[in-house]
Amino acid sequence: MNTSDIKRINTRHCGSALPLALLAVVVMFVGGVGLLRIGYQGRVQAIRETNVIQARAAADAGLAQALHSLNESFDSGGLGPYNMPSAANQGVVGSGSTFSYSVTTTPSGSYVIESVGNAGAAVRSVSSGLSLRGPFEYALFADKGIDLTNATTVDWYGDPGSSSLAVGTNSTKKGAITLKNSTRINGDVAVGVGGDPDTVIDLKNASSITGNTYAMAEEYVLESVVVPAALRSLPSSGKLEESVTLTGSKRYSSIDLKNNNDITIAGPVSLYVEDDLKLGNSSEVKILNEPGASLVLYVGGKIDTKNSSIFNNLTKVPARFKIFGLDGCDSIVLKNNAALYGAIYAPKAKLTLHNSADIYGSITVEEYTQKNSAVFRYPASLREAAAGDPLVRLKIKTWEED
Repeated sequence: MNTSDIKRINTRHCGSALPLALLAVVVMFVGGVGLLRIGYQGRVQAIRETNVIQARAAADAGLAQALHSLNESFDSGGLGPYNMPSAANQGVVGSGSTFSYSVTTTPSGSYVIESVGNAGAAVRSVSSGLSLRGPFEYALFADKGIDLTNATTVDWYGDPGSSSLAVGTNSTKKGAITLKNSTRINGDVAVGVGGDPDTVIDLKNASSITGNTYAMAEEYVLESVVVPAALRSLPSSGKLEESVTLTGSKRYSSIDLKNNNDITIAGPVSLYVEDDLKLGNSSEVKILNEPGASLVLYVGGKIDTKNSSIFNNLTKVPARFKIFGLDGCDSIVLKNNAALYGAIYAPKAKLTLHNSADIYGSITVEEYTQKNSAVFRYPASLREAAAGDPLVRLKIKTWEED
């Protein structure tokens, strides 16, 4: 084979390889463009989904801020139809998203929050209806534990509506709720977040719970009691030791009622007792069965009742006798020798009930111990809260997302 033949062969091979190379380049280019397109679309989709998540979170943040602002205004007494809290295009820290919210009222007087979150092109909204929540939603609640003695009964009276009576604790410890022999709770029992009801609730012989037992989804927060400004501003009347009839509010440094003395309540009375409240033997705090007669007690120290002393609510309406223990109220000892009609909220107190007096009302404390058998009856009406009542809060009742 001569030189000219070799050149012709090489030229022919080069001519056939060039189209193949060009084809390969075209295929790679098309594939690359496709991959770039897929990557771009994925990136765009990721941005969209991120914006949706941020918009949703912003809407939730707006709802949370609206609820906080409402409760602050509610506490201060400055909430009215013409000064509802609102926000427009407020930024969320650490995010490019914003939220706006408004609050309206319904004809029935409840509140509705509308919150809208924006992030990029994404817009999400949430709507929530609110209701009032008072401090007496539980028949009996003790932050650290409940000890009910033999043959105790916890039951309703009045119309319970759609909700069951509830007894509860935030504790998850073994035996935090102890029901001794033949004790019966006609309702539900709730234990602390993550707790095992079978471990936390100790049922002794023949004890029973008719409703559900469950672990709460979130802690039941026991808020500290704040004395109303009007009561704090009253001049102190010093220590009260002798019998007295009251028709209006008073402030005392302490109450140490001597044996066989009485405090008679003949009107709508609120008392601020800065330190201890003690009732001597056979002494009595008596709420007359008269229109408007009621007693709200704010106590900064211990509450101690001696033998045969009594809180005697002659109206037999529990809502007309309420005790609120401040953080310094760490002990309540009751030796009522007759039925007690009233509601007690003392989040730092260990309450001990002696004798077999029946209770008609609600108790919320740190620890509750019942020494002797009694019937504990919870009136459904105590769940009803009104603006201006102590420790009333707005809570979320309904929730809708868009």
